[in-house]
Amino acid sequence: MRIKTLFKLVIGLVIIAVIAVGAFITFFDPNDYKQQIVEQVQEETGRSVTIDGKLGWELYPRIAISAEGVTLGNPEGFSAPNMLQVKHASFSAALVPLLRQEIIVESVSLDGATIALERLANGKDNWSDLQKGGDDERHEGDGDRGDADIMVKRIEISDSSFSFNDAQAKEKLSLQINKVTTGMLGARRPVPVELDLVMDSSRVGQYELKGKSTLTVDEKFSYINAPDLQLTLTPMQHPEQQVSISGNIGLDQERKQFVMRDFEITSPDGASVKGELQAADYSSKPQVEGQLDIDSLSIASLAKAFGADASGLPEKVSGNMVIKTAGDTVNINPLSIKAAGGSIDGNLALKTPIDKATYSGSFKIAPLNPGKLMRELGMEAPQVSSDKALSNLAGSFSFSGDMDHVQLKPLNIKLDSSTINGDVRITRFSNPHFAFNLAVDKINLDHYLPPTGADDKKESAAVKEAKAAKTVSGLRLDGSVKINSLHASGLNMSNFKANILSAGGETRLSPLSAGLYGGSYNGNIVLRGKGKRLTWSANERLKGVNLGPLLKDLVGQERIDGKADITLKLNGSGVGKQQMMSSLGGNTTSVVRNGSVKGVNLAAALREAKAKLNNKPVAKAKEQRQTDFAELTGTATIKSGIVTNNDLVLKSPFLRVTGKGKINLPSSSVNYLLTTKVASTVKGQGGAEFSDLEGLTIPIRVKGPFDNLSYSIDLEELLKERAKQELEKEKDKLKGKLLEKLGLPGAEEAPADAAATDQAAPAAEKPKKKKSLEDQLKDELFKGLKF
Repeated sequence: MRIKTLFKLVIGLVIIAVIAVGAFITFFDPNDYKQQIVEQVQEETGRSVTIDGKLGWELYPRIAISAEGVTLGNPEGFSAPNMLQVKHASFSAALVPLLRQEIIVESVSLDGATIALERLANGKDNWSDLQKGGDDERHEGDGDRGDADIMVKRIEISDSSFSFNDAQAKEKLSLQINKVTTGMLGARRPVPVELDLVMDSSRVGQYELKGKSTLTVDEKFSYINAPDLQLTLTPMQHPEQQVSISGNIGLDQERKQFVMRDFEITSPDGASVKGELQAADYSSKPQVEGQLDIDSLSIASLAKAFGADASGLPEKVSGNMVIKTAGDTVNINPLSIKAAGGSIDGNLALKTPIDKATYSGSFKIAPLNPGKLMRELGMEAPQVSSDKALSNLAGSFSFSGDMDHVQLKPLNIKLDSSTINGDVRITRFSNPHFAFNLAVDKINLDHYLPPTGADDKKESAAVKEAKAAKTVSGLRLDGSVKINSLHASGLNMSNFKANILSAGGETRLSPLSAGLYGGSYNGNIVLRGKGKRLTWSANERLKGVNLGPLLKDLVGQERIDGKADITLKLNGSGVGKQQMMSSLGGNTTSVVRNGSVKGVNLAAALREAKAKLNNKPVAKAKEQRQTDFAELTGTATIKSGIVTNNDLVLKSPFLRVTGKGKINLPSSSVNYLLTTKVASTVKGQGGAEFSDLEGLTIPIRVKGPFDNLSYSIDLEELLKERAKQELEKEKDKLKGKLLEKLGLPGAEEAPADAAATDQAAPAAEKPKKKKSLEDQLKDELFKGLKF
């Protein structure tokens, strides 16, 4: 009886308990307590809280909570009024497992949620204060709840957003979550995951991410494995650069291991990266093994699409590499890259740790097109005047360096028809300094200049000068160059040597030396870039140079030849021809020996003029159309591009020529006076034939533009000298007659023909005869002097 009574009592208590719980659930409405809940949360967090919608809950067989229209405010000092806004949220967990300290979350659902995390410039954030009384607080009877197992069966987030504004790091990140769903999450359990979201980052830009995978994670998210990952990344600004990623990817942070197997990255244009890669101990001394195959990958386009700096990155890259570590060294051997119609093959050794990495290796370049390579690297290939320039590059080099310098030694390069050997060192990548020693067998620099009339974006002279000044001010060079055979500005030089030093906005090419047309060249050139101004100066000397061939190559005409010694001290500013000519200043000295002036034979011209005056036949000149001289000297000053010379002296066997005048370089014009004096006492080129012109001067005026010079002869001085000679002869005749009448010695008889002429010619006719002779001489000299 007692047992039956006890059993009935227990049954009754259970029935009463079930009825009580049912009644509690039925009659208790949590919405009646929203204000108390809001006040309690505000007291615990110090934040403003609102619940504008309904609250719902269940106690059995699961604990379920739902809420609508919930907001959680921000502390003072933050930009957004609320840290959290939720249109609808629900949470449910199994009740019975909680008694075993197991947490089984059956579902978490968020719809229309907005979460705004923020860190101020002073480091204060809007979430840390919510952790008060968290993991470090323990209440009596709580037990060690931190060891409870956690399992989440399903998470669903839709039409929600997450943002993080870090003013301290000056970074912003936002996620617009269209939909994210997961299956069961737990300790290393495979979970199906699907996602559709848009990410906007101040670092990498905005792009869409869609995909699915079976994801395995642990409770701390330190272990992640996605064996069947399928993702698409689409840059919102460049949707054509969409990338698909597939493969088996795993991460174990505790063991510091990362694995990518059978992965493939592809783009819509067919470019791809395939292979496998695994890394261990990646934080300090990574142990890496793998192999990558690259096919027409547009690295520069990808970098631009994802907001990264694409400078120096190639447009299209194909190749393969094998990666393996040995100790603290990562070896990539072989490393093969296909580019610009050729290939670059070699090896690379990288010593860790990464932040203090050093590297070394070597590369061999099979013939490729360097202009095309520059374009593939996202660089603007320079315009050149010859199709032979920047058309072929081959060679080899070894290299070594660290994160702040690299050295290429030895360097053996074949560029077009030139062979270049030597070494190059680059330090301080943030502000590069180049040191080099280069030897070149031959090079035609004119081939690498822009073509005549090339479009240079029609920039003003001031803009061009400012750019050039900026370039010079930023240069940091220290090296030497030797060129066996150099062609530049139309000139041919041999054994060219130059030391180059550039620092502090000044570039010095000093000393410069070269063999030049049978003689030598020595000098120095200085470029200075300051602000928007570019100035330059030159101090140069030519010694024993064959002037004729030099002028022919330089200006296309061999006007003067001979052995020349010339000094030049010049200065100027600007970069264009007009700027440089207009600003040119300085001085020069010149001495030319044993040469000739081409295009005019003064001896032949005077001989023809004399023959015609004497009514004698004109013999055809056998001499070359040139005037020989023993020495030509002169100095000049230059100011604002105007060359002034007042002391030109030309000494020939029967002529003495002096000159003075100006050459206007900016307008390419000449105004110059040459004065020629006949010296018949000196033999050579028929000088004895001109005894009657001895001491006379012949002024020749040279005027006009360079390409259309005019020559005119002023005979006034010539006629004055001729009249003076006639007067002296008359004086001698009168003197002789007077001495004869006085019976004094020294009297000379006048030539019979002369006396007869004097008697026969009336006094009135003499001036007319003299005028006629002058006119004839003038006409014949003009005809004879054919320039």
